[in-house]
Amino acid sequence: MKIFDSLLSLVAPHDCLGCGAEGNLLCVDCRACLAPAVPRCYKCHTTSPGFTTCPACRAASSLTVVRPAVKYQASAKDLIWKLKFGRGQGAAAEAADIICQRLGLLPRKLSGATIVITHAPTATSRVRQRGYDQAQLIALSLSRELGLPYRRLLARRGHQKQIGASKARRALQLSGAFHAVYPARIRGAHVIVVDDVITTGATLEAAATALLAAGARRVDAIVLAQA
Repeated sequence: MKIFDSLLSLVAPHDCLGCGAEGNLLCVDCRACLAPAVPRCYKCHTTSPGFTTCPACRAASSLTVVRPAVKYQASAKDLIWKLKFGRGQGAAAEAADIICQRLGLLPRKLSGATIVITHAPTATSRVRQRGYDQAQLIALSLSRELGLPYRRLLARRGHQKQIGASKARRALQLSGAFHAVYPARIRGAHVIVVDDVITTGATLEAAATALLAAGARRVDAIVLAQA
């Protein structure tokens, strides 16, 4: 996809979502202006170095670390809108580049476990509407950027969309929403789940719960934006 996007940009260059300059979806200057995510526990929002789930929340969470790259505002918000609602598939590679730029490289193994990248599947109705799963596109681009394997490890049982739902409603909708596929790829692995934005964290928690139940050693998450 990245080669295709590069060839397409030669014929019809993107306009920067921030300033309108021709060239990329986000120019160098507008990328630099993206507000960094706040290092905090994704669940209770207390300050937490390294974006680790705080001790108070860890007992009730299946996620060890949730690392967003930037805040969900300004141009980052526009980039996600372009990917999810503007049929801008090239925004996935842009998102992966931003994640790598802000979060750096990852080791191929951590605590002796091989790291595998996967994605939190989007509701089936959304995938049919868009023609692609935006979280999967980001995960695939991130896999190439980091040189780590991508594997499809999860499938979605429910089809409900979470946009506009309350925190309690989202948690209820997503309880048991995912089930693991290809468990042999999961057992003993350190899995990183990729998504575009984190709001309540219910989607990522449900995904991580299914992965741990299938034998993952540890589950973390990486997302572009922190709401």
